Formats: sequence, C-alpha cells, structure tokens
Amino acid sequence: MALGSRYGAPLERREDGSLYQMTEAQQKSAVRLIEKNCCNYWHGSCLLLEDGELRSCPQKISYSVCC
Repeated sequence: MALGSRYGAPLERREDGSLYQMTEAQQKSAVRLIEKNCCNYWHGSCLLLEDGELRSCPQKISYSVCC
C-alpha cells in the first residue's frame, strides 16, 4: 500500500522522494485559512487531536500539509 493511500490518493513527492513544503508566504496563508475555516481549530488547538489536553494545531507549526 502506498503511503497516504489509506486516506485517498498517494502523497505527492519530488523526484528525489522528499515531500513538498510550503514557502513562508504559503504557510502564513494556510494559517489564516485554518483559523478562519477549520471546524476542528479552537484557540490554537486541534480538537481532533485532543485527548484530555489541548494539542497544538499541526498545520500552524509545520511547513507541510498534514491534515
């Protein structure tokens, strides 16, 4: 099974096998979109990852799409 195929299409990778990463401008734009539109985002935390403690939104601290 290809990585990512459990949830849909396989992950896109560069020719050298590394994952694509967002630029700083793209990451800032993604953070704004997440804060405005994500139904699981609450005051900097990801409600899906919460297990009794608040968990930081992985999208806000990463330069790759991981949600």
